[in-house]
Amino acid sequence: MARLSSTADCRATSSLSMLNYLLKAYLHLDEWICQILLWRFELAYWKKLENVVLEEGKQGYRIRTEALGIPLPVVTTTHPNSKEKCNGVIAEIDRNGSWLSYVGPIPDVETVTATDFQLRKRAQLQVVDVNGFIGVKKDYKGKYWSFVNELRSLHLLGKVGCCVPSIMCIDFNRPSLTTSYIKGKPLSDLLVKRGELLHTPCCDSHLDLEELSRREQIELCIHSARPFLNEIIDQQFVNHAFMELAKIHTSRLIWNDVKYGNIVMEKHSGKPYLIDFDHARYYPRLWSPLFKSLCENDKMKLNIRLSFDSAVFKDFK
Repeated sequence: MARLSSTADCRATSSLSMLNYLLKAYLHLDEWICQILLWRFELAYWKKLENVVLEEGKQGYRIRTEALGIPLPVVTTTHPNSKEKCNGVIAEIDRNGSWLSYVGPIPDVETVTATDFQLRKRAQLQVVDVNGFIGVKKDYKGKYWSFVNELRSLHLLGKVGCCVPSIMCIDFNRPSLTTSYIKGKPLSDLLVKRGELLHTPCCDSHLDLEELSRREQIELCIHSARPFLNEIIDQQFVNHAFMELAKIHTSRLIWNDVKYGNIVMEKHSGKPYLIDFDHARYYPRLWSPLFKSLCENDKMKLNIRLSFDSAVFKDFK
């Protein structure tokens, strides 16, 4: 009897391994096809819907520029690293989330000088004024597929009432996307202030961590954050975060970028707002068991980061 049970377990493990292999193969093939062949069609599709997207974006989360203590009108300024003139630029955001302000000190915002400003590697971020509302302009540095991913994701999630930034402006030529600024702090910033060892974007400053792999750095980040987590969030916050993740999955999207820096605690409501969807993937026709497997992976990553139970951390291995 034990032998039969062992055989059945081996078959189940083999089937699961085959399923995971097929899933990875499909994802790699799908990503290659989309990035190389389909992005132009996606770009043309969303270009036709630009007015619809912007109109629906007006119904989402937005705050007035004055709410940050920034006087209007915002003075026209010039990007420090180019000759291009930018209208309504309030600040540049560096790789650590600090602002290089062009309008003087801003209450409740961490600012840096031009000397200490650290350039971002993936995308350039600017804080801008859009008709009296404050937004974040993201320049994708010519990466059209990332641009399309985030545009599609934010539009679909806005339609289902997910707590995400709303779309304010779209530049299909550059490409760049301006979304509403979420007034609050990412969990990563709140954790660093309470003693978290590793703030991932700043890992270069930790000489003892330079030789660690990316996975080991993330593992250490989560481990060091757990003792301080219950000082920042409660179970209601965790439950709300999982509700937002469920909305993402209902829209047939996989977030793919679950981390403390992408979960913002909104200042007034205390609710979690999810940001940064340029790595998100849309699977409208993926076979349900495979899509469910991807959803479970998203849930596991969120659970590992937000769970108060240290035993959950073992699932990261």
